[in-house]
Amino acid sequence: MKDIKKKKIFKNIIIFLSILIILDFLYTFINNYLYPYNFTEKNIFYGLTYKKNIDKHHFFNLYGKTRYCADINGFRTKCNKKNEEEYDIIFIGNIFTEGMDLIYEDTFVGQISDKLSNLKIANLGMRTYSSKNYFNKIKFLIDNQIINFNEVIVYFDISNIKKADLNSDIKTKTSFDFRYSVRNFFRKNFTYFYKIYLQTLYTIIPKHIWAYSPTNHKSSWTNKSYNKNNDKILNINNEFKYMDKLYKMLKKKNIRLSIGIYPWPYQILYDKKNSEYVEIIKKFCKKKCSNLFNTFPEFFDAKNRFGKWKTIEKYYMKYSVHLNKNGSKILSDNFISNYKK
Repeated sequence: MKDIKKKKIFKNIIIFLSILIILDFLYTFINNYLYPYNFTEKNIFYGLTYKKNIDKHHFFNLYGKTRYCADINGFRTKCNKKNEEEYDIIFIGNIFTEGMDLIYEDTFVGQISDKLSNLKIANLGMRTYSSKNYFNKIKFLIDNQIINFNEVIVYFDISNIKKADLNSDIKTKTSFDFRYSVRNFFRKNFTYFYKIYLQTLYTIIPKHIWAYSPTNHKSSWTNKSYNKNNDKILNINNEFKYMDKLYKMLKKKNIRLSIGIYPWPYQILYDKKNSEYVEIIKKFCKKKCSNLFNTFPEFFDAKNRFGKWKTIEKYYMKYSVHLNKNGSKILSDNFISNYKK
């Protein structure tokens, strides 16, 4: 009798969990269908860009629905803002500058625009961008006289300087690809179960989440102590070849160039305030930048006050390397405090 009762309870639990999984799948599927990320396109000269004059929502299961708007040039902007042809400042960078999964007003460029309302500001940031994209996009705008601007601010991301993948171990690579494929399937198709999975990892072994991994392949290169015996190649020369071309092009047009930098969670966890990344940017900026907007001191001051994990929770999106509204405010406050016209 007891065995029959146990089997019934177990059966009911399985049915209940199956219903939850199906509902989670349907919820995610419907939102992905209603709010797809389908409002970008490729420009043959400089790469990815927003489609012109969009006003769309995108659903991402970790952070919900976010509104994205772009102007006549495909620049991300505040929704319902009029188009401009003359700008005081243009910001460019990768997904951090674009402001993934944040409404425009919460991104650091949006916050700067709001506080410096006397200046006309454009955000050219876009996911996947590197220095080559920065140079090609700005060259395209100048050559085709699409907009005029007085200053370019490049927020140069840590991931722009990547390690070459020299892993020749096919078995290891195949195993990694399989694990990634399985995880990516759950990320794309389930909302609540994927959140439960990540929260469980975060509670027990947070370093197993990619954003917090000590071997994060996009950000660990900045830590000399980690990399001292590492023969992986960095593409520093290639990245700064395009940054140098950008500087020379802007100088000829009497347009100022400045650079901004910020840490990833990896730097908070494993690196130091004066990391190799900071030193590389300082060296480039010494004779070429009007300003260097270095936010490492602010983030490391926060680390000293709150501790490393509290700092990450306070300033970064959950389970992610990307800045939240509070982290974006550090960048905007730093810029406003140090900006010289």
